[in-house]
Amino acid sequence: MKKIYFLIAFLSIFILTTNVYAETNGPIITNAEYKNEKITVKGTGTGRIQLVLFNLDNSPIYMTTVMPEGDGDFSITLPKIDGLTDGNYKIKVADYNGEHINEKTVSVKLEKNPATGDNIMISVIIGGLCILGIAGCIILIKKKLV
Repeated sequence: MKKIYFLIAFLSIFILTTNVYAETNGPIITNAEYKNEKITVKGTGTGRIQLVLFNLDNSPIYMTTVMPEGDGDFSITLPKIDGLTDGNYKIKVADYNGEHINEKTVSVKLEKNPATGDNIMISVIIGGLCILGIAGCIILIKKKLV
């Protein structure tokens, strides 16, 4: 009789301490990059997928949905988003009902245009001096020929 109680206690403890998790196929971001003023996100998933881009203050600034292709891969290039500054932006994807969230960080480094000066006055002065020099040469040659 003691063996039965011992067996029931052992099985109870085993069942109560074992966690069972169901494996789900939520969307996963495999790559996120910033190039040519646009953000490209690639990943895997099934069904309609929500994609949200968060700014540096963790506020959403862009949201869209994407459908994976037949093999479950998706790729989307976001349009140019005004107001981005250098920094790390968070991208989150989830199932269409908002479950199974996956996130990745994309580093944005803006290309800065080099400072250029407006050198038109220098060009005008050099051009004027060239014209005066040519005119002077023509006048000198005409005087020698006459």
